[in-house]
Amino acid sequence: NIADWEHVHMPEAINSRLGTSLPVLVENDANAAALGSARFGAGRDFDSFIMITLGTGVGGAIIYQKKIFRGATGAAGEIGHMTIDFEGPLARSGVAGAIEAYLGQRFLSRHARYQLLNEKDSLVHGMAGPDLLDISPKILYEAALHGDAGSTEILAWAGNKLGIVLGSAINLLDIRKVVVGGGLSAAGDFILASARK
Repeated sequence: NIADWEHVHMPEAINSRLGTSLPVLVENDANAAALGSARFGAGRDFDSFIMITLGTGVGGAIIYQKKIFRGATGAAGEIGHMTIDFEGPLARSGVAGAIEAYLGQRFLSRHARYQLLNEKDSLVHGMAGPDLLDISPKILYEAALHGDAGSTEILAWAGNKLGIVLGSAINLLDIRKVVVGGGLSAAGDFILASARK
């Protein structure tokens, strides 16, 4: 999700900017979130869990026996790239129907805009500007809190997609605890109820 970045050696880039040669450790944000959760958050009571982060994109990590499971090349846990429908929309990664193509912030906002554009009684019309161009998951959540049926439906739709990918991950890994984080997770049961179902 960082434009124009393909191959960047972060430790070198950071040391160059700092003018030092300090040891630098760089970690994927979802892995860092999972480690934080394992140590201080919702995952601390579990030896193993799946972490999913819902925000600009969809990130994931696997904690197995209190450690990050990295896989053969270090890329394990990239749940955002898991497809739930090969005929679905393309995610930024180029994977058709990847969960990020449904739940990434800009994708979910675009879907919500198209769904609610003609629902003139929806509260989002007073919150998201002309033609709903400023719609965001946060606006959907705020509208849902105030009883907006359209926003509630879209968040439940998103939760259903989340449940599909998590069901696959659970079936593959046999890890039965899931920690959900990131900005969209603040929608709580508006998303999680349908994900659980």
